[in-house]
Amino acid sequence: MRKVFRWLGYGLGFGTLALAVLAAVLVARTLAFRSKQVPAPPLAGVELDEAGAADRLAGAVAIETVSRPGSPADPPPDDPEVAKFTKLHAYLKAAFPRVRDGLTWETVGPGSLLLTWAGSDAGLKPLLLLAHLDVVPAASGGAGGVESEAAKAWAEIAFSKAVDETYIRGRGTLDDKVSVVGLLEAAEALLKAGHRPRRTVLLAFGCDEEVGGKNGAGRIAATLRERGVRPECILDEGSYVVEGVVPGLSIPVAPVGVAEKGYVDVMLSVEGQGGHSSLPGPHTAIGQLGRAITRVESHPLPARLGGICGKTLDALGPEFPFLPRLLFANRWLFGPLLKSQFAASPPMNALIRTTAAVTLVGGGTKDNVLPSSAWALVNARILPGDTSRSVLEHLRRAVDDPGVRVEFADPRTYSEIFEASKVSPDDSPAFLTLGRTIRQTFPGVVVVPYLVTAGTDARHYEALSDNVYRFLPLRLTSRDLERIHGTDERIARKGYVDAVQFYVRLLKNFD
Repeated sequence: MRKVFRWLGYGLGFGTLALAVLAAVLVARTLAFRSKQVPAPPLAGVELDEAGAADRLAGAVAIETVSRPGSPADPPPDDPEVAKFTKLHAYLKAAFPRVRDGLTWETVGPGSLLLTWAGSDAGLKPLLLLAHLDVVPAASGGAGGVESEAAKAWAEIAFSKAVDETYIRGRGTLDDKVSVVGLLEAAEALLKAGHRPRRTVLLAFGCDEEVGGKNGAGRIAATLRERGVRPECILDEGSYVVEGVVPGLSIPVAPVGVAEKGYVDVMLSVEGQGGHSSLPGPHTAIGQLGRAITRVESHPLPARLGGICGKTLDALGPEFPFLPRLLFANRWLFGPLLKSQFAASPPMNALIRTTAAVTLVGGGTKDNVLPSSAWALVNARILPGDTSRSVLEHLRRAVDDPGVRVEFADPRTYSEIFEASKVSPDDSPAFLTLGRTIRQTFPGVVVVPYLVTAGTDARHYEALSDNVYRFLPLRLTSRDLERIHGTDERIARKGYVDAVQFYVRLLKNFD
């Protein structure tokens, strides 16, 4: 018995020692998990007329350049939709006379613009800055096609040049005429100050980003590729400076998109036995489809804390208090816990896995007729490392029913397949310059590499440069994020001035 107690004592001793060693390793790794924020020495902006800048943005927003699905690639010259973009082009030239006279303007495709600001040093690779001229409609359609009173009121002002002492309201103030006009405002101010860039600056404004960008950004990218243009850096919209969005972190965060998710629609379809509803079998086509939908939702694609998510946590984690910092610094041990926590939050879940959501369903013709067919559309957003083919195979395994067809949806009716973008480096001179500019404009902000879960025009340009980033210099709250494509889209006038000053500093820093 004495020997048993002796061995129990040894076991407890070794266990205690092992726990002490583990605790020491966890604490040491946490203490070594230090901030990765780059220094940002102050850099002056330019003098801006806030009222005039707000008025010029509002004027551009008032021109209703809505992009619509299925628009022809080469519409006739008298097409009324093209005329709206032509009107916007003329407005921008009139609003920014120095840019009109000092830059080369080209119209590409049915309504896109490519502006070239020639630099003094032809040996430097150009800087390519992207934005889009088109917007989504003011109205969303509402439940059952009926708009709410708030939506009706919003539709009245969405294209009405609504400016007051605090805000500029209208469709495009956040997505994305704010970038178009902000870039031109910055260039106009620099030209007024006598600035000429050393590095050539290209401004590419697509006309159909909201419906995929094929005829806008796609054509501009093809034009630049034919000319052999290889930009040092490409910057598009994508993420914002956000406050109160990251739980447990009180300081603002600036996620910079180093990649974006892909996009694929997958169709689930069932052919059933029709007949009278008084004589049903054990399962109708709709019932069989329902089981397939349940299996899709209960078998998500695997979560991963590596890749871009790992880079995000490496940059963001050191800014947290000690306990969450310990978790982020020791993902080798706490990975399962972090995955379960992230999976419970839709925004975080979207960063760690390819998501698959059932967005459309159909089937049946009459209440007393058995449905002869039923279908559902699954929209998947593809994480870098996955592919549209791997998503399709996962969904087939999840459904596990030979009576349910699982195949890519017809792109003529639904969306084309976009694979996940390549991942740009988060330690390149271009990324560091971008991060420094953000911190100069928004002091105290934490800059982190990030995966953009939506789609942007940047996907069309990624073959031109290794450094493709997605960031729009606006400070937004979670409530503001709901305004994008929603009601009461607006930007604070002071926030717009910050955006223009960001572009001014960016152009200076890249010189």
